[in-house]
Amino acid sequence: MAVSKSKKRVVRNQAEWFRILNLLSRTINLASTDLAGILKNLTRGLIREIGIDAVAVWVAEESGFMKIEASAGLSDNYVRFFNRTDRIPVGKGLVGRIMKGRKTIFFERFEEYRRIGVSRWNQMLEEEGVSAVLAAPMFVGKKVVGTFNIYYKRSPHHFSDGERQFIEILANQIAITIENVSNYRVIEHDKKEMQSHIEKLVDLQRAVGLINLVIYESLERAAEYIAAYVAEKFGGRAVAIFQPDEQGALTFAASFGVSEAYHARFYERAPAGTLMDQAYRDRKVQTSSRILTDPRVEKQWSTFLSVEGFIATAALPLVVRERAIGVLAIHYPELHAFSEDEMSALETIAQFVAASLENIRNIQSLVAEKEKTKAMVYSLHDGLIVYDTAGVIIELNPRVEELLWVAKGDIVGRHPQELAPHQTIMANIREISTILLADFESKELDVGEPLNLTLRISQVPLRDEKNRKIGSIRVVNDITEARAVEKLKSNFVATASHQMRTPLTGIKWGLDTLLKGMGELTRDQRNLIEQVMESNEYVIQLINDLLDVSRMEEGRFEYEFAKSDIAALLDRIAQDFKGAAENSGVAFGFRRPPEAAPPVMMDAGKMELALRNIVDNAVKYTPSGGQVEISLDVGAQSVVLQIKDTGIGIPKEDQKFLFNKFFRGKNAVKVKTEGSGLGLYIAKNIIERHNGTVHMESEEGKGTIITIQLPIREEFMPKSRPSGTATR
Repeated sequence: MAVSKSKKRVVRNQAEWFRILNLLSRTINLASTDLAGILKNLTRGLIREIGIDAVAVWVAEESGFMKIEASAGLSDNYVRFFNRTDRIPVGKGLVGRIMKGRKTIFFERFEEYRRIGVSRWNQMLEEEGVSAVLAAPMFVGKKVVGTFNIYYKRSPHHFSDGERQFIEILANQIAITIENVSNYRVIEHDKKEMQSHIEKLVDLQRAVGLINLVIYESLERAAEYIAAYVAEKFGGRAVAIFQPDEQGALTFAASFGVSEAYHARFYERAPAGTLMDQAYRDRKVQTSSRILTDPRVEKQWSTFLSVEGFIATAALPLVVRERAIGVLAIHYPELHAFSEDEMSALETIAQFVAASLENIRNIQSLVAEKEKTKAMVYSLHDGLIVYDTAGVIIELNPRVEELLWVAKGDIVGRHPQELAPHQTIMANIREISTILLADFESKELDVGEPLNLTLRISQVPLRDEKNRKIGSIRVVNDITEARAVEKLKSNFVATASHQMRTPLTGIKWGLDTLLKGMGELTRDQRNLIEQVMESNEYVIQLINDLLDVSRMEEGRFEYEFAKSDIAALLDRIAQDFKGAAENSGVAFGFRRPPEAAPPVMMDAGKMELALRNIVDNAVKYTPSGGQVEISLDVGAQSVVLQIKDTGIGIPKEDQKFLFNKFFRGKNAVKVKTEGSGLGLYIAKNIIERHNGTVHMESEEGKGTIITIQLPIREEFMPKSRPSGTATR
């Protein structure tokens, strides 16, 4: 099916979901028999507020098959197919399983749905263009009356916890509407009775609406609204809400219309021997028309309630998916006969209160976990910048504000490219965000005036509970002091190296003069001088490498970037090494790409130095009879160079140190005693300065593959940097 670009994901907090729920609840008219009209208004709201494309209400018929009772956003052909052509039995398919399992099921990609449906049903979904679907059971009390499905057609969709809980609450409200519609159809023959019933349902809707508006603000206010409704319609005088503590015992949570003495007696817990305790334990409604003479209630509690002026009591368990989470108690001042209409209304209120309390508990738990995680993140000494999959900055911690002199409000919610490049502070955020990094890779960045910092930037993937990547994190570590210490060391090395190079050059000149112009020398004398010259040349090269490293670490290793032919550079290097390799019995080859390679932005001299260091290692550590091959391939965003050999390889325990300064593998030292361990360090530094990456794969005794990627897209290519700014 064709899928357009996915919509930008919106992250909503608790207050936002409450606002949308309150807004859409007003569109559900419990007094209406027009379920299609209700869904049409609801769909418009859902499309406007959260971007869904279609909804459907499925109900189970007495025949045992599911039926689309009402829908919006779905084609007539789709509805006709499932209502007439090919019926879904309860227990089968997505909606059938919801009726049996009584739990919400969702699929975020169409491919996930194939596992559950029959192929012909899957085909209908595919023709409809559905890409993601969530089906929530519609409860009235303990009864599942059907399922409420929402569909996304344009692209795969991630259902957050908040969205799922939001849809489950809506599903329960629609379930109430369906029950009302069913009741209307039963009593249509009696207009007078129907009118009375409608008025009661309208009152119930008004009461539920008022509770809906206040329950998330205060449980006490919710108890007040429930008490007002019960007093007006059924003669009740007081309401109390109990919830279990951590040990599972009922404790007083909120009330309206009860005395201080009632508070005092029930504050710590609702003791055994009360109707509240029985309703909670049995998960069944308990009523008593005359509490004083009810044998189920212990004498001390019945006497206490009578003294308080309560003659009758109803205790309704607050149940969520067959799990009791509390009790709603209603007290009456006179003898009371509990009618069917009254109990239906009270059970509806109890069911809604239970769903709301569970929703509040879940959201509070999520918020508490989020706050704990946030506190941990905010306490970190390292800076964190969090991005979504589109690269938009969605969070940063105080350490970033402190390090980079930025305000969170100026950054969060914006893409780095939107930040003003002419403002130095904003340019730093842009630079940190656009450094080319693979996951778990690090690079260093020197930030100039006015901050004068050296930062290590690391990339970490951000994943959800299903291990799907939903963004990324850049860790910003201030290593200014460590680099200052290293700079002192480098300055010492540079100074010492400069001091040593002059006399070494003099020794080289003297030896060369001695060898060429001092008359006849014996073979032993000539061999000795040549050995001394070779050792002197090695020391000069070592000093040159040390000076290069020193300049790199001080940011003085200047680059002059220009678009160059990488294939021609590799060809020249291959020609230079081919003869020496073959003299050592090593086969040497260069494989070009079938098409011409695009130009690469590089400093050709520096890049040649880096590649020669890598190729030299491959040839040097490949024994006679082995093979070294250079290859070049062209990708969509980069060119890929590989130097592959069948040499001695690198021990597994040494591989993580391969690109460190002065490091040489223990097997390499045995093969070639001489070597500074600086060649690969210099090569990696040069490649990364070209916004490239270098990766190594090796197995001891079987060879090594060095893979280098260099960008060819303009926005990823390296650019000359102002003085004092560099990325390592």
